[in-house]
Amino acid sequence: NVRTLKQSLSAVAEFKGDMYGHKAVVGVVRLVQVDDAAPVIEAHLQGLQPGVAYNLSVRSSGDTTNGVASAGAVYSKGGAVASGVVADEAGHLDVPPVRGDDAMRTWDVIGRSFCVARSDDESDGVVAVLARSAAVGDNTAKRVCQCDGTVIWESTPDDFKPGINFA
Repeated sequence: NVRTLKQSLSAVAEFKGDMYGHKAVVGVVRLVQVDDAAPVIEAHLQGLQPGVAYNLSVRSSGDTTNGVASAGAVYSKGGAVASGVVADEAGHLDVPPVRGDDAMRTWDVIGRSFCVARSDDESDGVVAVLARSAAVGDNTAKRVCQCDGTVIWESTPDDFKPGINFA
């Protein structure tokens, strides 16, 4: 029953540019499991080469240490998400929500990687890990102390920069 899997129904891959090894690519890819069939997939990316065709795919591994080379082959259960999608003149690539392959399930790809690569040369592509994400409406409340209303946890943009020591 899909309702019992609510905590694993959404996944996201974030591309954050050069600082994170994603070259100039910035944006997000989302997978949402709306029923017990295929997930809905959408992508909003920028920093790509204008007029160039790209392939978008889920990879078999979540190892991003050596980019596409360590991310493995295209995931065998419907990992080829879009082929030959062309970036516009500003280098933006938007894939509106589309239904994925019936063999793919969002909970099976969490921890794997998502690849954005030129259709003619995948070796120069970028990869990001697909992480579990809050489902629609699940991320609306802050965590506050019930006794006095003190905010227990909230994030700032600096929380997500590499190399910052919080100790």
